[in-house]
Amino acid sequence: MVGHKPTSRRCLWHRLSFERPPVMIDEAAFSFFRSGLSRQEVSFQPNRYGRGVVRLPSLTFIQLNDNWNADPNVPAVEVRAAGSVIQLCFRLAHWGHPAREDEIGYLTFDGCQAWRLGATNDEGWFRGQCRYSRLAPKWGEFYELVGDDPLRDQVSGWRPAPMPEPTDRHFLFYLRDDTFECLARHWSFERETPTVLIEDVVAAQD
Repeated sequence: MVGHKPTSRRCLWHRLSFERPPVMIDEAAFSFFRSGLSRQEVSFQPNRYGRGVVRLPSLTFIQLNDNWNADPNVPAVEVRAAGSVIQLCFRLAHWGHPAREDEIGYLTFDGCQAWRLGATNDEGWFRGQCRYSRLAPKWGEFYELVGDDPLRDQVSGWRPAPMPEPTDRHFLFYLRDDTFECLARHWSFERETPTVLIEDVVAAQD
């Protein structure tokens, strides 16, 4: 009588070690499925650790900060507003960048439509709490988002500029304890004394 050969421990370990882990989906990022978008516009692929990786082929992240960044510990962020101009002020990182200790950087956005200062910090980003957590190349950089973006308006907290102007450009800056976003026509970066210094502070964070 021929019986079945029992499975060895080695074979069992080999089989279990290659089982696909359960997939964890970022509900915030996938809320746009409920908005009527098709799966042709977005795809989802689990990586080897079972975490969801969102693919938006039409969306590109262009890093804009070249040899400068915000202080990774205490950026002392301020948002200032006047007319259609929004200005983000922050302490510059002086380790690994050509900046003095406590030197201030200024990001000025002209022709601004709206802006927001979200509460997602670095820890929340790595946990997938930001709608771009599985899309942006990495945390702590300044980007322009180019292309069709079904996620842009899937978040609350957008504040209109005092005198908003329509625009399609979307800027995103990941700071230590905040996520800054701005819809504006143009941007510029200056340090120390900016060409235009706005006095009206509308938001501030440590």
